[in-house]
Amino acid sequence: LTLIQTGKSPTIPIILIGQEYWERVINFDFLQEEDVIESDDLSMVSYVDSAKDAWDAILKWHEKHNTPLF
Repeated sequence: LTLIQTGKSPTIPIILIGQEYWERVINFDFLQEEDVIESDDLSMVSYVDSAKDAWDAILKWHEKHNTPLF
């Protein structure tokens, strides 16, 4: 996320598998409340519950941004 925020890496989909798990590991709401991250940063992250859902999210992201997958 930091590399994307600083422009050192191109924008890519950030997909976390297992929302319940990740919400316990990283409290994004708290980080936002503490001004460590901005709400725009949260919009870069999406949650899915399976590998198939992750792949579908990747395809959807590339279609939305009109970028080639490979």
